[in-house]
Amino acid sequence: MMKKISLILVVLMLVSTFTISFSGCSAFKSLFEKEEESVSDVVTDTQQTNDNYVADDLPQNDFNKDKVVILTPTWRNTPDYILQKELKGADIVNEAMVKAYYAVSERFNMDIELLLLGDQKLTQSTVEKEAISGGTSYDVVYNHDLRTVSNATNGCFLDIKSMELVNLDKPWWTASSKKFQISDKLYFTSSYLGIWAPYMNFGLYYNKALAEEHGITIPYSDIVAGKWYIDDMIEMTKNMKYDLDGDGVINPEKDNYGYVTGYHGNVAAQTNLVGSFITQSSKGGNKLNVDVAKCSGFIDKMTALYDNGLGYYEGVESNNISIFKEGRSLFIYTETRILVENVNDIKFAWGMLPFPKYDDSQENYSSAGYDLFWGVNKNVVDRTEIIATAIEALSCQNYNEVIPTIWEKFLGYRLSEESIDFKMVGIVRDATFVNPDYVYSDQIMGMANLLNLWDTADTSAIASHITSNAAPAQVSLKLFVDKIAELP
Repeated sequence: MMKKISLILVVLMLVSTFTISFSGCSAFKSLFEKEEESVSDVVTDTQQTNDNYVADDLPQNDFNKDKVVILTPTWRNTPDYILQKELKGADIVNEAMVKAYYAVSERFNMDIELLLLGDQKLTQSTVEKEAISGGTSYDVVYNHDLRTVSNATNGCFLDIKSMELVNLDKPWWTASSKKFQISDKLYFTSSYLGIWAPYMNFGLYYNKALAEEHGITIPYSDIVAGKWYIDDMIEMTKNMKYDLDGDGVINPEKDNYGYVTGYHGNVAAQTNLVGSFITQSSKGGNKLNVDVAKCSGFIDKMTALYDNGLGYYEGVESNNISIFKEGRSLFIYTETRILVENVNDIKFAWGMLPFPKYDDSQENYSSAGYDLFWGVNKNVVDRTEIIATAIEALSCQNYNEVIPTIWEKFLGYRLSEESIDFKMVGIVRDATFVNPDYVYSDQIMGMANLLNLWDTADTSAIASHITSNAAPAQVSLKLFVDKIAELP
């Protein structure tokens, strides 16, 4: 296949990248190291070499260098998780993203650009103003999840399902097409248009050295067999909270814990064990379903776990990563991005596990996480052909090339020490999903209190807490669904 000039330039840049010399085979190399590749490996058409490649089936089109503009904040380095056009050293994820962009750009003779205005709040207000004024400075907005849902609720976006070239049957649409449709409409979504999901997923990581020191055996065979339960983890951590410095006081800055996390980790853990409260109804809306008995059992299990562990004390962002990387916690439950940002400071062997099941009544492992959401400017309805083409084509590339690079090459191989670690990462990958309860928590009265029972409920009165919040949440959910149904 003939390549255009810009793609040839990318290849030349890759050639210079591959002259870097690597040494050693430790599991704790730089995250950005990778093996050398030949130039032919880089330029070979993926669709011709990958038998598992899922094509987008888009019609060929020439958009004459027209561009699709994605509005996004600078918050948490968000732009780097959406689009990358330049190589940054020997970074295998960056390389995959650059190749994905140029594959789309060259194929359709189009450009995709990011519009950066500032923080997430300014991005949200810009969307609101443009919706009112008829502005078209952006085509797609990719912003903080709750802010994007707020924009959608206020009527700022097109129904994604109305865009002719969008094919919700493709695998890169699985989460959005099933979870975020309301009244048979889809005004916002998380999908593989960007690569935030693997990094915002909550992973359970453990200190291998600390486990070995205390004679704790990781039950890999039980985990693979689907027989890894929260009671097992409680048992493993029961003697791990102790006074490390001998001053007679358990201090989070000095002592040892069995399990640490943060606010969002508590929310994700609850979803893993109890399930989502909001589920899809048969009529395309949403319904509320709360199992009071299971929620009460969850509180009992969390109480036992936190007798051995520590909730958040440094705020919602860190998930107590400092305790884990200093070797003072057996487990940490944290966003993958936080671990990645700190991994070069971790000097001990560690691994990743799926979050355990509630009990044997839970059929599958659950790995609840978060994502950033996007929507399409309602004022650019005359540009849906190029916008949908860009969305589908880039999502296809990310699904086939970039996301597998993250899970298999970056997390699976680079951040693992043994073959069993790779298998554990695969189990987590297959269990990952975005929690719909959190998505709607700002729109539905009482949902925030239901969503994080551990931090909001009086454990002696859990049933009344659930009842007092579920009643207004049920009414509020119906009003929310009705409001979305009325949008064009």
